[in-house]
Amino acid sequence: MIRGLGEVAKQFGIETESTAKNEKYSQVKFKNNSQLNMNIEQIPMMYRAQVSGRCSLQFAGNNEDLEQWRDEWVYPNSNNNNEPRYQHKEPTLGVVDQTYRIKIEFPFRLFSNCGQDSILRPALGKNGIPFIPGSSIKGLFRRACTKQQAIKYCGDAKQLVPGILRFHRAYPIGDWAGTKQVSIRRNRQVSSETRYRIVDVIHPQQKRQVEGGGSPKALASISFYQPICIFELSCSNSDINWKEIEEILLKALQNGIGGKTSTGYGLGGHIPSQPPSIPEYP
Repeated sequence: MIRGLGEVAKQFGIETESTAKNEKYSQVKFKNNSQLNMNIEQIPMMYRAQVSGRCSLQFAGNNEDLEQWRDEWVYPNSNNNNEPRYQHKEPTLGVVDQTYRIKIEFPFRLFSNCGQDSILRPALGKNGIPFIPGSSIKGLFRRACTKQQAIKYCGDAKQLVPGILRFHRAYPIGDWAGTKQVSIRRNRQVSSETRYRIVDVIHPQQKRQVEGGGSPKALASISFYQPICIFELSCSNSDINWKEIEEILLKALQNGIGGKTSTGYGLGGHIPSQPPSIPEYP
């Protein structure tokens, strides 16, 4: 997820050596067997312990740790308005190589938590681009089905019968970081700064309002800001009704939240003021 680690390794006097012919695996060795001279402040934020004084990503507001982690992760391209250097292009829609792709535009935030870090964020794929796992999409899809549709498309766990649909993933195309240039006035001077709208803030209220304890909090989270996403599915049945699949998926997304979990809301995020839509395409 963090780029430039090879350059950092060189600064520390570390070389990597391939241990496999396909060069997918590497081992680390020191130059001339000398003792490693490391400046711990150069370690990327993602690889620091999530403790006070080393890295604390979960707090919103003026959080320098969070800002540095975000910039290291986004890896902005200064030649492209500081948008993420790595982005997915729009693929061919419809059925291609047995995979069915649907493009859906969201007029609201889209959130899916990977459940791994101290900060709420989606799962991360190649080059750090976030994505939504197929399991999350399947759970949301099933809740929008009739009983017969759920068994047909998603399977029957009690009877150990698999569904005919395979839910691959959903991923944003284009600028997934929500890059925006804003004007800032400081000391009577106006300057331009880059903001990334993937960083959001949440205010957990249950402990304080329901249980009568705790204190107000403002925690950081990562979510897609009005993204355009590609949903990928496949099916072994050539006569499947993809139009019906689209209608069920769109209904699931229009229902908004997608199920509340112990860490907040699953796929969905904020309740939309208008529903997501599937753009027209040939």
